[in-house]
Amino acid sequence: MDENEKVLVNFINEDTGQEHELEIPLGITANALVLALSRAYGLHIEDYGSQECYMACEHPVCLLTGNRQLSDLGIRNGSQIIFRRK
Repeated sequence: MDENEKVLVNFINEDTGQEHELEIPLGITANALVLALSRAYGLHIEDYGSQECYMACEHPVCLLTGNRQLSDLGIRNGSQIIFRRK
């Protein structure tokens, strides 16, 4: 994997119904992406914690958490990243 490789994903906020196409680098961790999306879209994930909300991915199916790089999770062009409240 090229260190600067990026993919286009769809970010879906199930609270608001909004969808955004985003270009993201594969060389960052799942935690870094979750924090960046939380700040960019005012999701306040750090305030609620994993007991009330989470981010999941479809294509491939996985939870976005931890220090694994997005490339290791199989994130690719067309993946959907979904913000959900429990």
